[in-house]
Amino acid sequence: MTEVMLHLDHPLDPDHQARLRETLQGYGAEITEHSSKPHLVFVRYEEDRTAPHDLVAAAEHAGLSAQVVDL
Repeated sequence: MTEVMLHLDHPLDPDHQARLRETLQGYGAEITEHSSKPHLVFVRYEEDRTAPHDLVAAAEHAGLSAQVVDL
């Protein structure tokens, strides 16, 4: 499993968080923790099944705009 940070253009409210969690599950990914900043989330995914650009697409599908942050 690989973990990345997603930078969201807006803080994640409970409705968008639920939609993002559900959408990420379809990509074999999950939110592992939230940063102290509400617009940053850590996502774990299986790299043989999902690529970072898939996580950005999942965020867009959930109604969010996101970028992957290199750690």
